[in-house]
Amino acid sequence: MKIDDELKKEMAYFGYKKCTSKFFESNDFYRLKGYFIDLPHIDQNISNFKIYDKVTLIKYGKYFLNRHLGDANKEVRYLEFGSLNHRLRKKFGVYPSKENYEKIGKYVNKKSMYVNAYEVPLTIINAENRELGSCYQYIFDYAFNETGILKKLPVVETGVEINASDNHSMKSTYIHELYHMLLFRNKGYTSNLLYEEFIPYFVQKVSSIEISDGVLESDNIYRLNILSNFLNNYSLDDNYYDKVFDAEYIMAFVLSENLFIKYISGSDKIKKEIDSYIKNVVTGKKRIEDLLEKFNITPEEGSKILINKSKKLRREEFIQKN
Repeated sequence: MKIDDELKKEMAYFGYKKCTSKFFESNDFYRLKGYFIDLPHIDQNISNFKIYDKVTLIKYGKYFLNRHLGDANKEVRYLEFGSLNHRLRKKFGVYPSKENYEKIGKYVNKKSMYVNAYEVPLTIINAENRELGSCYQYIFDYAFNETGILKKLPVVETGVEINASDNHSMKSTYIHELYHMLLFRNKGYTSNLLYEEFIPYFVQKVSSIEISDGVLESDNIYRLNILSNFLNNYSLDDNYYDKVFDAEYIMAFVLSENLFIKYISGSDKIKKEIDSYIKNVVTGKKRIEDLLEKFNITPEEGSKILINKSKKLRREEFIQKN
């Protein structure tokens, strides 16, 4: 399938070079899919879900980043929605020339500001059938939403949204979004779009276990349910953009599961080493590909761990029925 224009623009803005993996053509992937496509849905115990206000979430976000990233720079580019597009058109014209692409990037750098990731405005919503969390980047209008320009632009954040509806852990969801913003600031932190959700989902799980075993259990249930949905969608989607979207999350779950097992079963030394390496990725000193190689993290190994979890779930369902 041909990469569509919207996907090209997304890859240009975040600095990705590709959006493919041989894993999705492998026997390991089809085996994973076979175990999960008809996996029974697991009901969550929503009575354990807690709703937090903005002050509590921001305080926790700051605590978690300081605990795991130490003195690392936690600033991201930020800009309120406003008249930047108008100013860009006024300065560079409605159809800017290629000679001005570099200048446009520098201009946006100058007009945006640095704030700590947990200082990016946070909104809490309560809406069914919406994502649990999102971070939003500045939307450049048609004149500056061109692949060549997007490659030159810094990633500029405008806000974070956390959904309180059916959210098993608002705190760990917030951590997920904070790490997205910290990673996005370094174009080239990975060459593969399919790795975009990997570290955010890993730290979300680390956050879950640090909060409580109950939150970790809820996170495990959430992941099994949503992985089943993504694997089913991947089989049905014909649209290339949608297929890449599904693949991105499937990849995140298998890789983060592999790394989390090494983290949780490892010594304090191993935990510190993984934290330190993620810190290097967040600060632009290493890339995700380096981390995967360093700790021997592969989608094949992650899929085996998840298949074992699905087997356990099926055994439990069989026992309950009999």
